[in-house]
Amino acid sequence: MIDQHLAQFALQIGVENVLIGDEAKPYLVDWTKRYSGEAICVLKPANVLEVSAILKYCNANSIPVIPQGGNTGLVHGSVPGETKSGSLPVVLSMLRFNELNTVNRLDRSVVVGAGVTIKDLATHVSKFGFTYGVDLAARDSATIGGTVATDAGGIRVVHYGTTKAQVLGVEAVLADGTIIDSLGSTAKDGAGYDFSSWLIGSEGTLAVITRVRVRVKNPLPNAHTYFVGLNKFSEASELIAKCFLEQKRVLAAEAIDEASFELVCKFLDLSKPISDYPVILLLETDSEVDLSAFTFVKSQSAKESLEFWARRERLGDAVGSLGIIHKADVGIPPENLDEFIAEFHIEVNALSAVKQTLVYGHIAECNLHLEIIGPAANDVSAESVTYKLVAAHGGTVASEHGVGRAKCEFLSLVRSDDYLQTIKLLKKTLDPKSILNPGAVIALD
Repeated sequence: MIDQHLAQFALQIGVENVLIGDEAKPYLVDWTKRYSGEAICVLKPANVLEVSAILKYCNANSIPVIPQGGNTGLVHGSVPGETKSGSLPVVLSMLRFNELNTVNRLDRSVVVGAGVTIKDLATHVSKFGFTYGVDLAARDSATIGGTVATDAGGIRVVHYGTTKAQVLGVEAVLADGTIIDSLGSTAKDGAGYDFSSWLIGSEGTLAVITRVRVRVKNPLPNAHTYFVGLNKFSEASELIAKCFLEQKRVLAAEAIDEASFELVCKFLDLSKPISDYPVILLLETDSEVDLSAFTFVKSQSAKESLEFWARRERLGDAVGSLGIIHKADVGIPPENLDEFIAEFHIEVNALSAVKQTLVYGHIAECNLHLEIIGPAANDVSAESVTYKLVAAHGGTVASEHGVGRAKCEFLSLVRSDDYLQTIKLLKKTLDPKSILNPGAVIALD
């Protein structure tokens, strides 16, 4: 039967775009190296009609489909996992969807393929005098379709908003092969339901995104970049709020705990501009900020600014060098930040398998990245403790990386039964056979 499926896929998209064996392996393991799975093959369609044909065939034959962008996900949402039927899935790579269209300078939008990377989109729109509002360390690999599917945030959320703030419309294919074009033709289009909002954050469980119409933004102003030494994370929140009150535009705000800062400086063989503070804030603003009440260092050149940012953007690589890492991406209300972080360190480090815990993140949004070093890849005890703490402090278990399969069992901690039943109903309506990314976001029945 597998040979029959492979032959059909080859007819639909060409045998060279049906990957098996060693060619398929890079698509079956995610960035964390914690999550992997098996698949019939990896399919690389080039246009919406090919995606439609593939989904019609897979739906008719009950073949699960795992949509995949740049495979930079961290929550087991982009590679195969368990399926209800036990059937092997296909991975649907969208990397050949690299269409880049002319920017509409009046409404400041552009239609792009789902496989376009964040970096390539930013480079493209810069030729028209604009920038793209979402930026993140994985910009070279992360795709527009993938970031829409997870509502990715990144380092410029405080200034431009998350991915959902950039999306004006989408083209997508439903599980049965139906093509839905809701790209729109004007920036203001209120004709009917906003289909794109259903898909933002859906992680490929409701439809396969093929093209996106995104907003483009005016470029960032010249930035003033600082490292500021602080005693706790809440002081970073208070400083950012002070900037807002003084009508300073905060372009980025990244808080890093002392252990993480020391780790990345050693990893990059760079100095520690600020020492002996529990928290270091990387702050970027559009104008000078009075930091006379703090210990701080200001960047004096473009080169030095890049080195400041390297200490944040390469932090994930530095942590990854320690071995298998359990990553928790959470959001905590600002009034509970310090209490949560203290309890996180105490309770998670009390687990015998845990060697170290680290905290950093996009502090303007109170979005924390919690790194847990020590447990085996399949040991979720630290995550269980962490997410229960998050819920107890009124937070969210998924701030910007999505839910995937890794957080499915914990979603009920922060979402009501009515909410969960409603999204299950939407899933059943759009994908009655549950072939699209089964087990991601919505737990298998």
